[in-house]
Amino acid sequence: MHEHEHGEQPFRAAEQAAEWDARYSERDGAMWSGRPNGRLVAEVADLTPGRALDVGCGEGADAIWLARRGWTVTAIDISDVAVSRAREAAELAGTTVEWVCGDALQTPFPARSFDLVSMQYPALPKAAGEAAVRRLLDTVRPGGLLLAVYHDLDDEHREHM
Repeated sequence: MHEHEHGEQPFRAAEQAAEWDARYSERDGAMWSGRPNGRLVAEVADLTPGRALDVGCGEGADAIWLARRGWTVTAIDISDVAVSRAREAAELAGTTVEWVCGDALQTPFPARSFDLVSMQYPALPKAAGEAAVRRLLDTVRPGGLLLAVYHDLDDEHREHM
């Protein structure tokens, strides 16, 4: 990364946070269904619970689903609006989740500390580069699972992701 790019990262994160906050604020109620992602359920339902990191948790459905099944969950999203909604949903569900509002690619997580890192349709900017994403991979314990599910992007969207 070039020297001038280091100073741009917080700005980009702040800009991205503002965009997501605006998107979530377009609706008074939930943006998403409140149900966990099907691929997460299919891949994780039979696993022994451990520590999980939910990257881009949105309104918290996946994190809450994991917590209800005995996982110790840390969930992160760049949108304060989304994290606030997730906290409310977890309280209503009677679950405990560690909610973090921040940029998952800039937030330091301990190496090899999660049994599961789940990224369901993450909006990770291409400009973040491989090293930033590798930091998330490095948080998975040996024998753990990284579950990354992406949209099938067309060429126009691939440029931005």
